[in-house]
Amino acid sequence: LQSTCRIDGEIFVRRMQLEEGAILNGRIHMGEVKAPDLTPSKPSTSAATNPPPKSAPQPATAGKA
Repeated sequence: LQSTCRIDGEIFVRRMQLEEGAILNGRIHMGEVKAPDLTPSKPSTSAATNPPPKSAPQPATAGKA
């Protein structure tokens, strides 16, 4: 990391070099550590989380006289 760099978080690296003045707040995982899978999971398709769409309101009609 260069001297002007600032990192807040978690880093997964094989090797790392910090210049004097660089700021790192967080965790470093070094070596042959695999990063966690950060792909989002598929949303649930249950009725509780996806209610059916509501029908559009119908205009009122006046009765014939």
